[in-house]
Amino acid sequence: MTDIILFGGTAEGRRLADFLADEHIDSIICVVSEYGRSLLPICENICIRCGKLPKEEMFDLFIKERPKLVIDATHPYASHISGTITDVCKELSIKQLAVHRAAVLPRSITNADDITSFDTIDEMIDYINGHDVNCTIFSSLGANHVLLLPKLRDTKNAYIQESSLSKIVLKKHFPQVSRQST
Repeated sequence: MTDIILFGGTAEGRRLADFLADEHIDSIICVVSEYGRSLLPICENICIRCGKLPKEEMFDLFIKERPKLVIDATHPYASHISGTITDVCKELSIKQLAVHRAAVLPRSITNADDITSFDTIDEMIDYINGHDVNCTIFSSLGANHVLLLPKLRDTKNAYIQESSLSKIVLKKHFPQVSRQST
C-alpha cells in the first residue's frame, strides 16, 4: 500500500516528488521516459515506475496499492493520460488532484496583432489549412503531437525544437520539416 501515486514528467511533478521525498511520504511516481526518471529523487519512500501505463495496468496498480491520493502533474498536452487517470480514480473512488498550468504568455506576445495562439494542435492545423496564411510555425511539442504536423498543407516555414525523444520520430515521419536541435 502506498499513500500517493504521482503522475509526473513535468517541472511541477519533480517539485512534488521532491516534497514527497523530503516529507518521507510513501509514494509511487509514474513517468514515461528514462530521462524523466533520471530527474527524480532516489530514496527509500519513493518507488519510480517508468513507461506508459495503459488503463488496465493503471487499474491493477491502483487496486494493488490502494493510494489515498492520486496526483496528475502530467504535461498539459497529455490529455489522454489525464483522462485515463480521472476515469480510473472515479471508478475506484480514489481522491484525485490535478495540477493545471496557467497559460502564461509574455504581454508582448498576447498583445501582438501578428501572433495567433491555439488551445490544441488540431485547432492550429485546421486554422492554417483553412486559411491562406503565410506564417512561420515553431513547435516545441512532444513526440506524440509532432506526428500530427504532417497534416499541414505547407511545411516550408515549420520549425521543430526536437528533444532526444522526438528525434527518431521526426526523422522517420516528418523529414521535410526543418529541425532546431536542443
